[in-house]
Amino acid sequence: MDVGTTTAIVVVDENKRVVDRISKKNFSEEEIVNYLAEKKKVVLITTDKAKIPSTIKKISARLNLGIYAPNKDLSIEYKKKFYTNKELKEILTNIHEMDAYISAYYALDNVKEVIQKTKRITSDESEQIKILRKYFRNMKLEPTAIYKNFKRESESNIKTREVKTSRKVRPKEKLKEIEYRIIVKPRVKTTKEKDRERELIKKVTYYINVINKLSEFIIKQHKNLVPKIEFAEKISDCKIDSVFIDKKEDLNKVYKYKKCFVYKDLKEDVCQIKHKNVYIVDDYEDLFNFVIIKSANKIENEEADKEIELVKEKIRKIIDKYKYDI
Repeated sequence: MDVGTTTAIVVVDENKRVVDRISKKNFSEEEIVNYLAEKKKVVLITTDKAKIPSTIKKISARLNLGIYAPNKDLSIEYKKKFYTNKELKEILTNIHEMDAYISAYYALDNVKEVIQKTKRITSDESEQIKILRKYFRNMKLEPTAIYKNFKRESESNIKTREVKTSRKVRPKEKLKEIEYRIIVKPRVKTTKEKDRERELIKKVTYYINVINKLSEFIIKQHKNLVPKIEFAEKISDCKIDSVFIDKKEDLNKVYKYKKCFVYKDLKEDVCQIKHKNVYIVDDYEDLFNFVIIKSANKIENEEADKEIELVKEKIRKIIDKYKYDI
């Protein structure tokens, strides 16, 4: 999966062949879940990001599927061989589908031994799917142990059914149907609880304001400390001029800030954007909501500079023309 404004899903078999693909703008979580639920043989969700996107985490939880993420974001250097592959270009319609496919390809290289081991344990495809789903969801158990557990459970279920059906039912005996109803009465909050909630809301609001002011002070004091764009977007009161971007879907927000620091993996994408102050970051230290820039180089964007100069020239001409009419 490759999630963002446009979300792409590419279904790949164990031989890395494309089985199905779909990409769509504003692809809702519900639609994604329904689409994947129809794919009965899917055993794993993959991503090309080291930090798993929250959307993928939610979908994984709803479908009870494991997630494979690389230790580091898959680099442009690794992806280049796929982007230039003519056969893939004919099958996959856009870069989002390509990135989704690349994440599956990379994951398969790292989990193929588990798949082969599972195939040696059982030749039944439905059992293989059950084992792999269980394994990728929780890697504490080996495929062999998972298979043995399944067998024990199925045998105990058969014995239970045998015990239940062993009692002879008389011809005219009718079994009574029992209806179970659980009635849950909503608990009404006391006045003390409501007052406590109000106090907590006030405290949280106060702490948020304090954090915003501290963040603004820290940014001003430390020149190399730059907030991540997802954090900058949340803070409305604090004026932020510089941001750090390491996700492709955030590149369309660069124009909102005077200076943008973009991680080197996105160099090819950011070079197409016309912005005067864009820096490619080679090395940085991650500090949760901030980063410390250790090494960065400014992109020389001549086209952007020319456009800015043209706009300035137009403004100067307008001022010269009308300055004596005031």
